[in-house]
Amino acid sequence: EGVTSVCFHPDGRLLASGGRDGKIRLWEAATRTEIAHWNPEDAGIVLCVAFSPDGSLLAAGLEDGTIRFWNVGDQREVATLRGHQGRVLTVVFSARGDRLVSGSLDTTVRLWDVDKREAVGALAGHGDHVRGAAFVATSRGLMVVSGGYDGTLRLWCAATGREAGRLTGHLRPVHGVAFSPDGARVASAS
Repeated sequence: EGVTSVCFHPDGRLLASGGRDGKIRLWEAATRTEIAHWNPEDAGIVLCVAFSPDGSLLAAGLEDGTIRFWNVGDQREVATLRGHQGRVLTVVFSARGDRLVSGSLDTTVRLWDVDKREAVGALAGHGDHVRGAAFVATSRGLMVVSGGYDGTLRLWCAATGREAGRLTGHLRPVHGVAFSPDGARVASAS
């Protein structure tokens, strides 16, 4: 079946992939050898994967609306996050690794405390599903940008969950977003 998502481990030696077959695979990048795989029971398609900045965790967004965490070192599942009412289409860790943002078919953006494995906020405002998200640290604190199939970008304050701005102009769905390293610019793909 088809691959839906890939990401490199922070040290570049490993690669993770998610697939339509419901499996998450871990690969040795240099040899292109599969070294492990996980198959979350009854979770459906693996739609997105992301490593934590320290490389110890792998997060996966799944068709059943859950986010699963795996310990990369011992290759075991350590948590299941529930809260979305639709497919999880994007998962992204903050630079410090203490927060995770997710976007879903249910039109919400959710913020999660990685250590406590619990939701810290649900951000609602998109008129269609959320496909892209990113964090940036600014002078105003940690911010999140999300891009939706409604063609908008929304900027959120991660501490309060309040919308801090909105960008429009795309005539089609937004599929991806990214901040520049200095946080001064945001790029979006549509």
